[in-house]
Amino acid sequence: MTRRHRRTLARLAAAALFTLTACTPSTTASITPTPVATTASPTPSPTPTYGPNQTAAMAVVTGYYAFWNTARQNPQAPHLEKLTDYMPSTAYDKITPQPFRDWSALGSNGYRQVGDMVIVEIVPDAENATRIPVTFCLDRTPTKVVDLAGATVTTLWNGNNELVPAAEVLSRSTYTAVVEHFPSGRWLITQTTGGTSSCGG
Repeated sequence: MTRRHRRTLARLAAAALFTLTACTPSTTASITPTPVATTASPTPSPTPTYGPNQTAAMAVVTGYYAFWNTARQNPQAPHLEKLTDYMPSTAYDKITPQPFRDWSALGSNGYRQVGDMVIVEIVPDAENATRIPVTFCLDRTPTKVVDLAGATVTTLWNGNNELVPAAEVLSRSTYTAVVEHFPSGRWLITQTTGGTSSCGG
C-alpha cells in the first residue's frame, strides 16, 4: 500500500468517526417548559329581572321605608298625610311597627332618629296581578335615637309596645310586606310582619 493510499484511508476513517459522533443521541435531558396555571375570572351572578307588578310592589315598599326613615328623623311633623301613598288607612293597624305608635313614642318624649335606615335586600314573590308579598332586610344599625339634649337613648319602645334595649330595636331585621293592587291602579301595602329575626350581611 502506497503512502497516498494510507493517507486516503486515514481521511475516510476520520470522516466516519465524525459522522458516528454527530449522529449519537445526546444524553442530556431536554427541559420542557412548565405550563403556567391560569385562574378563571369568576362569572358574575346574573342580575334578577322582575315583572312590572313585582317592580311596582318593590317600589312601594322601598318608598314607604324611605318615608318612615324621614318621619323618624322629624317625628314632631311626620307628614302623616303621605301614608296614603303607601297603604290604605285600613292597614295602619296591620303594619309592624304601627306608624302612629312609632312616631308618637318618639315625639312625645322629644326623641328623634339620627342616621338612615335602609333596605339592603329585597325579593318579591312571583309575578301576580293582584297580590305580591315582598321579603326584605331592613338595616337600622347605622341609626340611633337621641333625646332633646342630643344624648343617645339606650332603651326604646318596640313594635309590641315594650320597653327594650335600643340595640334590639335598631338592628338588621327581616320583614315581609304584603302588597296588593287596588282598583285605583295603585299598589299599596296592606300588611307587614317580621322584625323578630336577624338578616345577613
